Order: sequence, then structure tokens, then C-alpha cells
Amino acid sequence: MKVRVDDYSNSLAGFEDAAKNLWVEGQLDIIYIDYLQIVEPSNKNLARRLQIEEVASRLRRLARELKIPVIIMCQLNRESEHRIPRKPLLADLRESGALEQIADAVWLLYCPAVIAKQRGEVPTEEQMEDNPKLRHEWLEIRHKLEINCAKLRNGPVGTERLFFYLEIQKICDQEVWKRG
Repeated sequence: MKVRVDDYSNSLAGFEDAAKNLWVEGQLDIIYIDYLQIVEPSNKNLARRLQIEEVASRLRRLARELKIPVIIMCQLNRESEHRIPRKPLLADLRESGALEQIADAVWLLYCPAVIAKQRGEVPTEEQMEDNPKLRHEWLEIRHKLEINCAKLRNGPVGTERLFFYLEIQKICDQEVWKRG
């Protein structure tokens, strides 16, 4: 699969034109957007919530028009930081509850080791040697990744538990992990 990174324009209209041109040339099979909140809407006078809704709606129409998947990363609000565990919920989608309505699918990722690293809470070897319970807890979450299919239009929802090797950015299921 050929990969093309287009970070020249954040405008929605410019993005749509570029995508259609690539699609006509046979150079486009899937679109990844990292991340929704940086795409500039056509009407900047709208409230931010409505701008996000417009961008999401137009990207959904683009996916249907070109008959290709559009995968959109989205920022979450900070509500999950106040919960234990800090697992994201649909309500945490930032700036627009309409995203939940517009999307065909919503997957929420939860990786406690990444959160611990961001918060400076990764235990040292010395701390784990002194505290076997801490070592056990860290080893339990160190490679844990949960992918919660929180919404799937016309399909089942649920959570899949995978292994995430943070140091090399590898994701796999238990069987693959055991084989190495």
C-alpha cells in the first residue's frame, strides 16, 4: 500500500479537493486524519461545536462518495483523567456530541502504561524490587491495550484486549504475543 502524507492544507475544502483528485487518479484507497480538530471548517463564524459537526459530516459524505473508509482520530476531553480507571467513554469525545451520531464506528483506546508514562508514574526497577505488589501491578498493565468498540452502526459493540509493546509500537493478540 502506498502512503502519502498531506500536511500542506488544513482547510476542509482543500482536503476534499485533494482527496477527490487522488481518488480519480487511482491513488487513494483509505484516508487517515490525525486529528479532526485541526481540520479548518468552511464557516469559521459558527460555534466550535458546529464547526466540528460540519467537518465530520462532510468527511462522512466524502467517504460515501468515494466509497472508501475515512479513519479520523479525535481528541478527547479531560473527563477520563478524573475517573479510575481512566478509560475513555463516548461522552469524552471533544467539542461535539454529534461525532457519536455522525460516525459509523467509534473505537476508544485505553493503554494504562501510556497514561502512566505521560503522568510520570512508571515505577523504577528499584521501586519494584522493594515492592512485589507494585511489580505485579506494573507487569499486569505494562503491555495492556483495550480497544473498546463503543459504537458500530448495525453491528456489535464490545472490548477487545490486546498486547501493546510500547517500546517498539507493536500491537498483537495473545496468541501472536506468545509465539514472539
